[in-house]
Amino acid sequence: MNHYQQACIREVFEEAGYTLQLDRILFSNERKYSFLATIVNGHLIVDHSLDENADILEEAWIPLTRRDMFDTYTAPLLDLALRAKISK
Repeated sequence: MNHYQQACIREVFEEAGYTLQLDRILFSNERKYSFLATIVNGHLIVDHSLDENADILEEAWIPLTRRDMFDTYTAPLLDLALRAKISK
């Protein structure tokens, strides 16, 4: 497992409370790595006592079918994820 994969698993656990299994890489360049992953354990948590989370009003999973709720940066990655899921 490379350090980008390790960082993804660690950050999702630290920031959201989930343990992941990375299924495949969806996108990468010199600054960004996006993975298709499966949650294997945990539950969604956000530590609202941390200053860096002060702007988070609500935490929730957004269904992939609600493309209108994804910003212009995330929407293209959603398309990659949906194509990857279909071709699995």
